[in-house]
Amino acid sequence: MIDFPRKIFNVKDIKLKNIFNNTSASHKTNLLESSKIQNIYGDLLFEAAPNHRPHLHASFVASMDGKINFNDIPNGTLIAKNNAKDPNGGLADFWIMNMLRAVSDGIIIGSGTLRDEPNITAHIFDEELEADRIRHNKAKIPVNIIASKSCKTIPYTHSIFKSGVPLMLITTNAGAKYAKYYAAVDVFEIGGYKSIDDVDYHKDNIIDLYKNNQHKLIILSCGESEINNQIAMKILKILGLNYVSVEASHYTHALVKEKLLDEIFLNYSGIYIGGNAMGIANTSEPFNSNDFPHMEMLSIHIHSPFFIYTRQKFIYN
Repeated sequence: MIDFPRKIFNVKDIKLKNIFNNTSASHKTNLLESSKIQNIYGDLLFEAAPNHRPHLHASFVASMDGKINFNDIPNGTLIAKNNAKDPNGGLADFWIMNMLRAVSDGIIIGSGTLRDEPNITAHIFDEELEADRIRHNKAKIPVNIIASKSCKTIPYTHSIFKSGVPLMLITTNAGAKYAKYYAAVDVFEIGGYKSIDDVDYHKDNIIDLYKNNQHKLIILSCGESEINNQIAMKILKILGLNYVSVEASHYTHALVKEKLLDEIFLNYSGIYIGGNAMGIANTSEPFNSNDFPHMEMLSIHIHSPFFIYTRQKFIYN
């Protein structure tokens, strides 16, 4: 396993003030006892994960007008890093992503992120949070999960494939064939299931297959031409991934379309971008005026007038 980059996060620099809290009595699951989380963020409690899939929460930072990338340099971290009015607020945003990684069993990233950031892995930069995970018998690094329908846009020379992180790929049957041909690492495919009941029937076999091959790139082939996310999420649940953080914008939208995403931690950097710069999955089919989810604000934190941090719950019709 490679040496992963680390970052020092001083509590006094990134401590957040909670100015609104609307979490309900159902938010009572503490996924990780951590004094650092308590000192910076406060209580971080989740609803119980559903029986048939993981609890899914997305994590993004946007400009005040909802853009998650600049057109000239499509690296989402710059939305926070380039906020010259509150550099530590940007650092707090990065720490929140690490906080969510630390409490999660798996992290979903997209092929676009791999193309834009050639050295990225979804590990935990804060060694104190990593130590909290290990102390509570969690794996040092959450399972890194790449989501791609075709697998044709994945850069197979990316360092993540040689990093030693636990790695999965969610794709279609056709995508699995492509990935198995081009991936220059040992792979093992789990899939071919036609329904949730089919997955349940093969539950013990799926667990055994994963245990015997988890040192390889695990390919979950779910669906013919489109990813069957119901089946994919059921398999993740069976494999013990109860809480999963989603960092892939297009896959976030796909999960919302299927009423699968539970929450989003959406931070707002005090900058304006405008124009046709990318929002969350802005090349995907939008909701229309008669069919869309509502958003319930669960909490708002603030670092300065130039950076706010929200947690929102999806309310589906």
